[in-house]
Parts: sequence; C-alpha cells; structure tokens
Amino acid sequence: NAVWCSSSRGVHSSPSSSQQEQQQQQQRILPRDALAGQPTHFTHPNVLGLDELAPSLHISEFQARRRNLARLMPPGSIAIIPAASLAYVTGVIPYPYRQDADFLYLTGLQQQSVAILQTDGSAGYSYQLYVPSPDPEKERWDGAWVGQQAAQQVFKADEVYSIHELPARVQQLATSANAVLFDFDRHNSYQFQALRQSLHDAIGRGKTMPLKPHMHRLRWVKSPGELALMRSSAGIAAQAMRRCMALSHAGVHEQLLATQFECGVKLAGASRLAYPVVAGGGADACTIHYSRNDKQVDGGQVLLMDAGCEYHGYVSDVTRTWPVNGRYTAEQRQVYNIVLEVRRRCGWCLGSGVCRVCMPAGPCSR
Repeated sequence: NAVWCSSSRGVHSSPSSSQQEQQQQQQRILPRDALAGQPTHFTHPNVLGLDELAPSLHISEFQARRRNLARLMPPGSIAIIPAASLAYVTGVIPYPYRQDADFLYLTGLQQQSVAILQTDGSAGYSYQLYVPSPDPEKERWDGAWVGQQAAQQVFKADEVYSIHELPARVQQLATSANAVLFDFDRHNSYQFQALRQSLHDAIGRGKTMPLKPHMHRLRWVKSPGELALMRSSAGIAAQAMRRCMALSHAGVHEQLLATQFECGVKLAGASRLAYPVVAGGGADACTIHYSRNDKQVDGGQVLLMDAGCEYHGYVSDVTRTWPVNGRYTAEQRQVYNIVLEVRRRCGWCLGSGVCRVCMPAGPCSR
C-alpha cells in the first residue's frame, strides 16, 4: 500500500516562496512502511530542521541519551521502556495523546510502541522498537502510525519488530539477560499486562530492578536544546498571562481568563496546557488547586493565576497575582511586595548554582 504525503504549512508561520517550491518538489507517494506517523523535517520543514525530532533536538541527541543509559545498565542486561497508553473520555472517545516522558526522552517517538535496550558484555548495546502492525481499517479513523522502515530510518532503531512479537521476544531476552530494568509501577503504560506476564520468570529469579532511578539521573541535567525548549515554553506561557492581565477589569469572569490563557499558548505553538488553569479571584486566590473558575471577580479583588503549557514535551509553570481593576489596595501591595522579595532572594540564591547550604534550612543567610 502507498499513502500520499505532502509537506504541510503549519499554522504558526508562513513559508517563503522558495520554501513553497521545495515543499511542492517534495510531494510524492510514500510506501506505508516509510511513514513516520508524526511531524518530521520532510512533512513540517517550517517546524523541524533536517534530522530533528523536535525543534533544536537532533536525532544524534536521542542516540546519545540511549548510549548514556546503556552505560548505566549492568552488562548483559535489558531495559524495557513502554510508551503511554491511550486514555479515554468515554467509550471510544480518546483524550489527546500524551507520550510517557521517559519513552519520549529516549526515542523521540510520540506514538504507541515499546523500546528495548540490550547491553552486551562490553560497552555496546542494541536498540529495538516494537511497533503496531498496519491496520487499514483503524488507520482510516486515526491515520497511519510509524512504519517499520521509518522506525529504522527516522528513529534509528537497530531492530524493528511487530508488537505481536513482543511477549515471546521479551520472555526470550529476559531468560538470557543478567538483569531486567523495568518500572512495574507504571500500570497504565502501553502493553503493561503483556510485559508483566512475559517477565514472570524473571521476577521469580530476582532479575528485575527499577529503571526509574537511572532515567532520573539522566534527565536531571538538561542539554542546550532542552533548555531552549524550556525557555520557549516559559516565554509562551508568560506572554499569554500578560494578555490575561491586559484583559482584566472589574467584573471579569475567571473562566474568560482561563480560556484566554489556553487559547494564547496554543496559538503560539504549545500542544496543550501543562495542567488545568487556576484562575482564582478574591478568597479563592488562596485555594491552592482551585480550578472551578466559575465566578466573576469584583473590582478591588486580586486574581491569582497558576498556569503553564507544554511545548514539544517541555512544560512551564507560572504563577502571578494582580488586581483585576489595575490598582492594588495598600494591604494588597504590602502582601505582594513581601512575596516578591522572597522570590527575588530565592532567585539570587540560585543565580550561580543551587545554594545547597541555605535552601534546606530556610531563607538564605548570605
């Protein structure tokens, strides 16, 4: 089977005439196996550079991450990393898919599959991907997902298998492995029950250990590309919150501001909110996870907004408080300035590195 694939113009920027020519030249028939199932430079040149899986994240960075994980693993071991499962609103209506953070970090894949890293006795390792088989009827509804050819050429897997081969392959690999790294607390991950059943003997022999500590160690330090995405996420959220401040007035509705924030970040390229927007006015500004956002805010009251967005897998978290009529009362300004000073001192402590002596004990004494 073949699928028509053409470069798309994204909604966030307009390509030049030369880019449009290039996109037209790139239009061609792709075999089903060559489809990546998500944006690539070929389909979204206005978003992704050559061999990028996310803006500023080259495929070589994902290869380095897998290599770094392999170095932390015991010789002759395997690590099993499943993608996130679909979550459903009701029946067959799914929520928008959000990938598992560890899986995304190692693979760059935004789709359901299972990754396995297998180390040998030296410093070498192999990277296996288990992807769903083509299903024309399902793809008519959901679109085509990653094919086996793309799994190798785009995502650089050494070996690619159908997801139907996963149980037997995992059982075989676990039998010969010295150790199996897998997080059994992720009950909602893709193919979890099949993986747990395939690892039954390995559990009984005491071969299994958690993968999470190694992943935390790797993800703790961010690369320049990751920092750029984090800054973009924070900048998008900050700009949307400034717009909410500008729209505020006596009698403004909390839901209007919450909706304006979501609209603003998505128009700027964010895929989703980082969490439900908190837009609490009056006494509800003191309710930490207030999310009803169901009332008008009177003049003379302040509104607290706690909101963030997700941009190519990296999230922001911004909290600000402001008077909806544009002017603080004397008491509001006093409290605001106290909190602002604490924030400034915390920022000063962290400016040149974490103040490990001061932070656990309380306010910085330097």
